[in-house]
Amino acid sequence: MMRLTEEADRISFLSELGYALDTDMTSIPETEIHEFVKRRSGLIRGAKKAALSKKAKRNWRHNRKAFMKGIKKFHSSTSGKRLHRQMGRFLAFRITSSGTKSSKMLRETLLKAVSSMRTHLYIENETYQSIQEQRDLGIMMDYVVPALLEIEQRWWQQSDGELLVEAHSVSLSDDEFEMLMCLTHPNAINSAFFEVGHSENYINVVQSTLQHCTMSENELSFLQAFKERLNNS
Repeated sequence: MMRLTEEADRISFLSELGYALDTDMTSIPETEIHEFVKRRSGLIRGAKKAALSKKAKRNWRHNRKAFMKGIKKFHSSTSGKRLHRQMGRFLAFRITSSGTKSSKMLRETLLKAVSSMRTHLYIENETYQSIQEQRDLGIMMDYVVPALLEIEQRWWQQSDGELLVEAHSVSLSDDEFEMLMCLTHPNAINSAFFEVGHSENYINVVQSTLQHCTMSENELSFLQAFKERLNNS
């Protein structure tokens, strides 16, 4: 069954299939739904190919502006989820950690947050949406899902059985850090930085830097731009 989260989605879905708007969803043959998914998949593949080349999909910093369309859709469907609170806490520690006991986190907490991001992306991708929304989500997922898998596997292997890990010592590139910042809901990031003792001005610099990076095609990473803005604030 196609996953429908709103009444407007149900109406649009029935219209695309050519059914009356008062049709009981359970009465639609599964074969018709499978055929719809098959047709839609072909359209999405073509739309993604036209929007972003295969080579470009592997470049986070050059295409982060395009990825944000799908990320905002992800935020709207996962707002308030535990994964955002867990990842927000890690990211806040990551920037400010000095190796103190308070910066330690359970390895499994981090792994579950990354794994949950992938799971909820899959759930969002099976939800009925417009072709443009599904294209934007697919473009983002083509980059993000493999990147999250790589992070998860690396953290598992490098922990060497250690259950408590230091936030600042976990292996993460600048682009991976920025990707996790973008995937984490802005409200969770604000709360996490506030909880570790940062001022409102500091948090504003975090958010303004992230917005600047994702709305322009500059080559600075979030961390590079953040340090510059923090020094000038």
